[in-house]
Amino acid sequence: MMLKRRIHVSLFSALITAGLLSAGCDTPTDSELTAEGENLDMTATGEATDNELETEATTVENLLEQDVPEEIETAIIRGTITASTEPSNGGIGDVYIAVTETSPLMGPVEQLAGVIVEGVDFSEETAQVDYEITVPVAKTVFVTALLDDNGNATASDPPGPDLGDLISLIGLDPPSLDISEPGDYVLDLDLNFAFPF
Repeated sequence: MMLKRRIHVSLFSALITAGLLSAGCDTPTDSELTAEGENLDMTATGEATDNELETEATTVENLLEQDVPEEIETAIIRGTITASTEPSNGGIGDVYIAVTETSPLMGPVEQLAGVIVEGVDFSEETAQVDYEITVPVAKTVFVTALLDDNGNATASDPPGPDLGDLISLIGLDPPSLDISEPGDYVLDLDLNFAFPF
């Protein structure tokens, strides 16, 4: 936009000069043409002056020096889900996998990532399903798998089990994993506990 405006001003000045010459009038000097505050930083060939180029270079340097948000490092957790506990409501439903920084069984937690595997059939004892989830890198995370065996769960954050749902536990907590570095991690999950209420 700056180049167009200044070129138009130069053409306009040339037209004024030509008109004055044809009318037999004295042509204004360069100082008179620029006295109104319009300083033409343009050479006769239309090239920008050194002063303008320095200003543009400074602007580019300022843009390069601006803080750029760092890309969040991620890890991929994948594995196989099985069910060693016999389901009480047919074993067919959606499986919710939630990754959290603390155990969701110890109180409200913030979910780092979650994925839903829909329409899983665990009615057969040998049934299994694969999962994969991408999560931000953290020190230690808990990975909870939940089979909504009674079909009443919603995609809350994360969904909570109720009577008859199957979840994966090691002791009193879901399986945990150290993902302090980006990369691929394998964690198999077993639905080994039927929620009693």
